[in-house]
Amino acid sequence: MRLIVDFMCGKLARWLRVLGVDAEYYGEGESTELLKRALREERTVVTRNTRIPSAQNVEVLLLKSEIPEEQIVQVIKDLHLERNLAPFTRCNVCNGELIDVEKGGVKEKVPLYVFQTQDRFKMCCCCGRIYWRGTHVRSMEAYIDRILETSEE
Repeated sequence: MRLIVDFMCGKLARWLRVLGVDAEYYGEGESTELLKRALREERTVVTRNTRIPSAQNVEVLLLKSEIPEEQIVQVIKDLHLERNLAPFTRCNVCNGELIDVEKGGVKEKVPLYVFQTQDRFKMCCCCGRIYWRGTHVRSMEAYIDRILETSEE
């Protein structure tokens, strides 16, 4: 499932990407342009904007909550994404897919300590950003687990 998340839901877009969902962020512009892009790219619009007009051939998911965690749960449930999640496979900045890269190829691109202590790296195929399992990953995994438990209720 391909999504386009409007400017009202930036945190949601990032967390959907962390979960491995193809979630483009639409930061500015008219709602008609958002709908045109969604149609052109075959994406479902995710928004809190009740003024988004209905459009033929464009699916729109209207979010009920302002709270990102509740929004994530709604998106997962309403769009039936439970089995399509692949955490840590997309760039949370640009939405590109992450690919495995050789350690030697990132030596000049990561801090020395990271290079010395990590063996596995991923790189965004679009923006080139480098990812590794830092200390923050455990807290992110715990957050994801809470979300997934909630979405199963």
